[in-house]
Amino acid sequence: MAADSVLMPGDALARYRSGLIAAAAYSAVINALYLVPSLYMLQVYDRVLTSRNLTTLTMLTVLMLAAYIALAALGAIRNMMLVRIGNGVDAALSSSVFDAVFNRYALTRDLRLLGRLNDLSVIRSFIGGSGMASLFDAPWIPIYLFVVYLMHPYFALLVLIGLLILVALALLTEWTTGSKLGQASAFQSAANAGVSNAMHSIDAISAMGMTARVRERWSGQTLPAAVLQSKAADRASMLTSASKFVRITLQSAILCLGAALVIAGDVTPGLMIAASILASRALAPVEQLIASWKPFVGFRKSWAQLKELLALADDRAPSVVLPRPAGRLLLEQVSFRLSSGDEPILQNVSLSVSPGEIVGIIGPSASGKSTLAKLMVGACKPSSGVVRLDGFDLAAWNRDDLGPHLGYLPQEVQLMDGTVGENISRFATDATSESIIAAAKAAHAHDAIARLPQGYNTRVGIGGESLSGGQRQRVALARALYGEPALLVLDEPNSNLDEIGEKALQDALLAAKSSGVSIVLISHRPGTVAITDRLIVLKDGRIALNGPRDAVLTTLNAGRAPAPPAKTVE
Repeated sequence: MAADSVLMPGDALARYRSGLIAAAAYSAVINALYLVPSLYMLQVYDRVLTSRNLTTLTMLTVLMLAAYIALAALGAIRNMMLVRIGNGVDAALSSSVFDAVFNRYALTRDLRLLGRLNDLSVIRSFIGGSGMASLFDAPWIPIYLFVVYLMHPYFALLVLIGLLILVALALLTEWTTGSKLGQASAFQSAANAGVSNAMHSIDAISAMGMTARVRERWSGQTLPAAVLQSKAADRASMLTSASKFVRITLQSAILCLGAALVIAGDVTPGLMIAASILASRALAPVEQLIASWKPFVGFRKSWAQLKELLALADDRAPSVVLPRPAGRLLLEQVSFRLSSGDEPILQNVSLSVSPGEIVGIIGPSASGKSTLAKLMVGACKPSSGVVRLDGFDLAAWNRDDLGPHLGYLPQEVQLMDGTVGENISRFATDATSESIIAAAKAAHAHDAIARLPQGYNTRVGIGGESLSGGQRQRVALARALYGEPALLVLDEPNSNLDEIGEKALQDALLAAKSSGVSIVLISHRPGTVAITDRLIVLKDGRIALNGPRDAVLTTLNAGRAPAPPAKTVE
């Protein structure tokens, strides 16, 4: 069965086509009702005051109030409808965007991808806010101008001149401030990224008295942002004041022109007042569009970014539901580099791991061991070559289907904010206490967890900060063993373990091996290496040795350190 295709933004919005059509219809009625104040004043000045008929005034006032009530009700309904459409689009896209961000970040480690999650709120806010409503009102600008024209062509000409001046001022504001605000945002983002990076090294920074220098670097990056923002704000303030001047002047100019036309006998006083009110209404959609311009630009940018992101997510082989894997891992001529111009981290790596086998991977630092581990579980995509599980390319597996059958313990253990039990169960909503405890016992971590203040309900904090390094590692091992995975990839799983913890790790791995689990173990400790069936030595991103454990250790101890290409030791 093929996996569901990624939902694109246009498709998500199309789901609410009927709602958007209804909102457009409500907008038409709302804008038609905005003609009522002008018509009311026209009738009052030209009919009621001349006839002195209170009955006519009463009926006109009742009709006006009914129209105003309808206007308020329809406006509220339209706004609530747009809010729900915005929320619906957000909800429809959230799963696809979240998965695309995480999957793409796993491949690129580009922190800017996290901003795509914020794009959802930008789109939701624009659709549910005044921005979308202003787009529905915009087509009525020429209609209002036409009605003003029917009152007198000079009125329409004056209003048109005012509209053009307001639009010109808005464009000038964007032109003079847009680049400065963009540069300021870039400086501020760089400063925030630097602080975020420093927070990861907070212990070293505090211990070695580096706080002041980190602060100076941050201040040096934020100062240009503040200067640019101030310049942009000054220009925007001047142009905003100019816009207010134009609007106020235009209102008075309409009355002045109307008075001259009344004196000339071309229009009535009622028509003059009605034209003034209608001119204000004609300006309103333009003012709304100007006010919504920046949100619209943000909406358009966010829309394009999500389209690009989701297009990349959709550009993949269709996934099928495959049976539970037995754990046969095969790498065929796998190479990996961060980008096309970089030196390869891994080159032409070929190896296999069979069910019930423990394969150890050793080698000097920066030889590509951790990258190889990531490739084995699909956390990274090979630049060339294929990683297969039970004969299928990892890309052919649906990640949600495959994930429960993989156990992975990265070199840098990170736990998520939650309880110990939640972390072990991988935050599965259907996890049982029995399955969580079984994983902890398989990792020989049950007794250690029992000694925590609240046992399995102990909160670990962000990244597992409330636990010691050894405790985090044992909880992470239990997480890797949760659900009886078919393939287990462990990267330096004993780096924070004491002698007792390492013995528990060895017992856990031997028990998993007896259950037919395929195990890849990256470690340098002799005790852990001793339980492997086969050893692979990585050097400079290539396999230098590959063979039975004792034969490889004999070759290494003899001082015949091999150089690539790989040598198989019997």
